[in-house]
Amino acid sequence: MEHHTERVARVRGQVRYFHGRGEQYRIFHGSTSTTRRTKLSHDTTVDTSQLKHMSIDVENRLAKIEPNVSMEALVAACLAVGLMPPVVMEFPAITVGGGFAGTAGESSSFRHGLFDKTITEIEMILANGEVVQASHDIRADLFHAVAGSFGTLGVITLLEMPLLEAKPYVEVIYTTVTSMEDAVTTIEDLTANPSIDYLEGIMYSLTSGIIISGRLVSAPSPSAQIHRFTRPSDPWFYLHAKSRLHQPKPVPDYVPLKDYIFRYDRGSFWAGTYAFSYFLTPFNALTRKLLDPLLHNDVMYRALHASRLADEYVVQDIGFPYITATEFVEYLDEACGFYPLWLCPLKMPDDNLSLRPCNPTAFAEGARSKGMMLNIGLWGPGPRDYDTFVHLNRAIERKTTELGGLKCFYAQGFFTEDEFWGMYDRSWYEAVRRKYGAQGLRGVWEKLNAAVIAWRPRSEMGWRQRARKRVTGLWPLKGLWGALGVLLGREGLLRGK
Repeated sequence: MEHHTERVARVRGQVRYFHGRGEQYRIFHGSTSTTRRTKLSHDTTVDTSQLKHMSIDVENRLAKIEPNVSMEALVAACLAVGLMPPVVMEFPAITVGGGFAGTAGESSSFRHGLFDKTITEIEMILANGEVVQASHDIRADLFHAVAGSFGTLGVITLLEMPLLEAKPYVEVIYTTVTSMEDAVTTIEDLTANPSIDYLEGIMYSLTSGIIISGRLVSAPSPSAQIHRFTRPSDPWFYLHAKSRLHQPKPVPDYVPLKDYIFRYDRGSFWAGTYAFSYFLTPFNALTRKLLDPLLHNDVMYRALHASRLADEYVVQDIGFPYITATEFVEYLDEACGFYPLWLCPLKMPDDNLSLRPCNPTAFAEGARSKGMMLNIGLWGPGPRDYDTFVHLNRAIERKTTELGGLKCFYAQGFFTEDEFWGMYDRSWYEAVRRKYGAQGLRGVWEKLNAAVIAWRPRSEMGWRQRARKRVTGLWPLKGLWGALGVLLGREGLLRGK
């Protein structure tokens, strides 16, 4: 990979500058797929946005990838040589580094685990500017700690990933379920089928859902219809799946592989429906087609940051043992009441977990399917009052802890420091930080829970601050501000000098 060393040297120089001054820094990647509040300044930022190159060893089926390579670029390069990553996040703009340093799973994760488990070696810059390699055999403690540490141990500059053989199509089968318990049982049954490559589910209500399984195939059956989901005139995938709820018997779809991988990009799963309701816009095939450029995930994330509407929408992914997943969905039905909910089974290791829990095996044992968790994606409207919004999210987090769940932290966190470290192994995390000199970097609790750290209840605000929040929160000012930011091309992340 040409000029990789030079690109790393530039980043290393920035890291050493901050280390020499004893100052903390943040990392500017060029984009974001998190709902956490993100505001960066040139004066306190290490810019890694040019680390976006890769090389593919076709003979050995191995990719070496810089962290800001997007899923779209990675998939395109791999498919061009008949290969594919084991796990691909569903949004094209998500980066390889973001998937590794964060928490990311997809419908192939019931076979391969979270995205970070598909990485076999990394190169990174430690807090003092030293460039090191880490893998299962070299600095194994660092390798396992960096996954899911959200950049709090150093800067990742290169990742190595084995690749799989690709096939042109995915044969997709839709199985109707009538309860959450039915959904879990169906997922368990389909997991036992070795021919299945992809597995997920969508609950449209407490009593209506669909489990979606897929397998890679070389060609569709002769009479089959090809279904696509990436063009402006195509249906949104979740709506297409919903149309299969009442079919008399499962009939397979045949979907081009790239369309299957990025099937949720248009409409950002179903979050795009809330943009229509927010602006009182008709929701139909014509309006979805006309507004398609504004309804892809990367655009919607930019609007979310510019508008601050992330403070009004519950956006969480939480993994549960199969034995408690039904109870959590029943709780959500009462606490939130919105649907759909996404179900994504995850293969979990017995150890070496990202952001290690205090009891790393309890969540995966004593369940019906040992070593498996069911991720539940809940993305829907919450209270407009921010105090009430915080309390709702904290209640969801308490229920997560009660039921042995683990939260994915690409989204906002609302834990107090004691609550957070009551769940995760602080001594292990801090020991790794000390060993590799990362104590001067922002810690993981501070980074993941920045919004609630800065939160002040309305009762503690002065009248001017309360009035300002009331005015800026008036409908539809937030939404218009977010839309304006997108239309004017404002990144909304890195502030000028």
